[in-house]
Amino acid sequence: MVNESAGLSPGNMSIKRATLLDKRRATKLQKSRTRKFKTERKRLKEMKLAKTSGLEIREGKTYESEIERTSDIIQIAAYSQNNKFSSYIMPNRAISNGASAVTNISVIGSQMYYNLQPVPSKLQNEAFTDFNDFVKSFPVKPLLVGHNIKRYDCHVLYNSLRFHNMWNEFASNISGFLDTLELFKLLYPKRPSYSQTALVGELLGETYSAHNAVDDTEALYRLVQSKGDIKCNIQALVFSANYPKEFSHQQDNLQTFTDAIFSKAISRTLALKAARSNLRLEHFNIAVKRNGLDGLKSVLSEQTNQGIVRVTTNKKAIIKIFDFLTRES
Repeated sequence: MVNESAGLSPGNMSIKRATLLDKRRATKLQKSRTRKFKTERKRLKEMKLAKTSGLEIREGKTYESEIERTSDIIQIAAYSQNNKFSSYIMPNRAISNGASAVTNISVIGSQMYYNLQPVPSKLQNEAFTDFNDFVKSFPVKPLLVGHNIKRYDCHVLYNSLRFHNMWNEFASNISGFLDTLELFKLLYPKRPSYSQTALVGELLGETYSAHNAVDDTEALYRLVQSKGDIKCNIQALVFSANYPKEFSHQQDNLQTFTDAIFSKAISRTLALKAARSNLRLEHFNIAVKRNGLDGLKSVLSEQTNQGIVRVTTNKKAIIKIFDFLTRES
């Protein structure tokens, strides 16, 4: 308890609260072992999988189940009216069977293949240096446009370039990102599918080799160019070149709340709000050690420069967090 760490004896209220919390934990533990609890947990898991499947149907399966945001980039391409770039990149890790089946890219020994045909490839550092030089070659900082890039591609690119200490230079050479998934959701609300292949097929009447970076970028360019009469404010959809870096930092912050979220001491929504406010669980601990419940309340209810509450002013929510922190201390 905080009292004990400060060399103080716990008061009657602290003892009563600790006893109550012990009873609650024992009840939760007993409940978690019941068949009803396990059945409900399985049902919720199935609901989550169904939601993911539905999202893939509407927005297009991006083989994220096979490739994580920290995976190697094995092909990179860019296309504009007067410039194009393409490179196959030798991965540091083996390509999974699932990813190979989707991209038609494989590696045997030191040779890369596309559709079982050998293709020239470069080492990561060389390929990313070339891509950075390509981006720098534009007279005006280019806007990088991609389909579903806000949720996926820009993060893969960030992690790869950061690994090679190239991200900061790269980000300084672009004006930002635009996700055409969000653009076409705005232009065509309530469509059954927003996958790029579906949009290209229905709006352009074309087919192409999906998940080949060259064909993907060229098809997307034609798709966007076909909407020359776009009436919406595209600039409102542009997100900053710093977004992937900021998002990664927020995810690192959020990770510190894992145990607290699992213990239901804090909702994921509040934890995410704290993470976006550049707070980590250790900041909560410091506040409690310095000034107890009042210290925690001060941190959580602090207002930003925009007059927005940093995390929450809800007393019950603050006490739940405080109980979790003092139980652990």
